[in-house]
This record gives sequence, C-alpha cells and structure tokens, in this order.
Amino acid sequence: MKRIGIVAVVLSAALTLGCRGNGRDDTNRPAAGDTPAVGTAGERPAADRDRDVGMLARKWVEDRMKDGMTEVKLGELASQKAQSADVKAFGRMMVQDHTKAGNELKQLASKHNITPPADLDDDHRDKVDRLSKHQGAEFDREYINTMVDDHEKTVNALEDRLDKEGDNDNPRYTPKKTDNAFEMELNEWAAKAIPTVRQHLSKAKQLDQKLDRRTTDNR
Repeated sequence: MKRIGIVAVVLSAALTLGCRGNGRDDTNRPAAGDTPAVGTAGERPAADRDRDVGMLARKWVEDRMKDGMTEVKLGELASQKAQSADVKAFGRMMVQDHTKAGNELKQLASKHNITPPADLDDDHRDKVDRLSKHQGAEFDREYINTMVDDHEKTVNALEDRLDKEGDNDNPRYTPKKTDNAFEMELNEWAAKAIPTVRQHLSKAKQLDQKLDRRTTDNR
C-alpha cells in the first residue's frame, strides 16, 4: 500500500511539471501581438527622441522667421501709413532690427538645411491684410496694439530657450545648456536677440499709452 501511494505522488508531480512547461510560469508572459516595452522602463529609443527634438527645433526656427518677416512687412506699412511720427519711426526700427535678426537666423538655419519660408502663411498674411485696411490714427492704434501682443509672444518664445535671473524689469539671460549642437546654437541666438525684442516691447507699450492719452484728450 505504501508503494502505491508513493507512485501516485510521483505521477501527480510529473503531470504538474508537464503542464507548467518544464518549470516555466507563463502567467506573466505578454499575449500574442502585444509589443514589448523598449528598454527597461519602456522608454523610446534615443534616436527617436533626438529626431523629435530636431523637428521641434526646426519648427521653432520656421515660426521665428515667419514672425520676423511679418514684423518687417508691418513696419514697412507703418512707415508709409502711420499718422504719428513716433509710430513711423517705430516702423522703420522694426524693419531694420528684424531684418538683421532674420538674416542671422537664416544663416544659422542654412547650416542645418532649413529653407526659409518663401512667403507668409495664412495667419500672418491675414494680420498684414487686416492692418493695411486702416488709415491714420486708427492705423496707429491697431498697429501698436499688435506690436505689443506680438512682442510679448516673442519674448515668451525666446525665454523658453534661456535661463533667466533677476527681476522682470532687469532680467539677466543665459542660453540653456544642451548637448545638442543645433539646440545650443538656437539658444545662443535667442540670448542675443532678446534684449532687442524687450526694447521693442517697452517702446511699443510707451507708444500705446501715448496714443491712448491722445485719444482721450481729443474726445
């Protein structure tokens, strides 16, 4: 009787091992068709991440070039259509400064095979078309309001690539450090450009207040 009991136990153990596939536990294996995670933490390959960074950088460059082209075209409009001598002078400054910054960015872009936009996109063209329909004092107000909005957005875009110290009235900027050579060049360009853009923003705000006072006095 004891021998029969021992044999039964041995057979039962053998069947159990056979069902488990020679000791392998398949309960945690991925189902057929599941894609295993890349790396130990499911991270994407470094090449894919670098490609994404490159695409974002290229779009950032293209956006800055379109913005700069728009400022030049609007500045040309202001130098022709503005009623205020101060607004005309501001428009001429926009043409000069944004042409210079745009040429520097184009040189940087050409090193990385980025072709400058041939023309404005629909959004930027609509802005130029809208302002071109105004005349005299109305043009001055609309143009300067646009300059305040545009330069606030540009400051934010440049600050994304910079480390900022000090207060908002007198900030100190340094390019963000990165191992990517292209990104580093863009950060250095942003650090060079932002003092002029902040100067434009300050002047636009001053003109905006001046035009508002003139409008109030004439009522």
